[in-house]
Amino acid sequence: SQFDINTRFSGSLHNLNFRLDSNLDNQLGTQLKNQLKQRGQEYEQKLKAGINQKLGDPMSKLEDKKKQLDKISNDIDNREQEIKTKLADIENNIKNSSKTSQDKKVDALKDKLKSKFKL
Repeated sequence: SQFDINTRFSGSLHNLNFRLDSNLDNQLGTQLKNQLKQRGQEYEQKLKAGINQKLGDPMSKLEDKKKQLDKISNDIDNREQEIKTKLADIENNIKNSSKTSQDKKVDALKDKLKSKFKL
C-alpha cells in the first residue's frame, strides 16, 4: 500500500541525468511472499482435509477390525486358560485314580497274603 520513490536529477537540461530509486520491488516481493505463504497454507490445509476424508472411512474400518481381532485374541486366551485348568484337573484325576487302583491292587494282594498266612 505504500512505497518510497527517490529521484535525482543532475546535469544540464540538454544532458540531463535522471536517477530513480524505489522500494517498490521490495514491497511487491514481500507482499507476493506473504500471499504465496498464505495460499500455500490454505492448500496444505485443503490437502490434509482431503487426505483425512479419503482415509477416514478405511481407517475406521481398520479400527473396527482391530477391535474384533482383540476380542478374538481375548477369547482365545480365555479358552486356553480354561483348557489348561481342565488339563490340570484331568491329570490330577489320573494320578488319584492311578493311586487308587494301585492301592486297590496292594490291598487285594494283602488280603491274599492274609488268607494264606491265617493262624
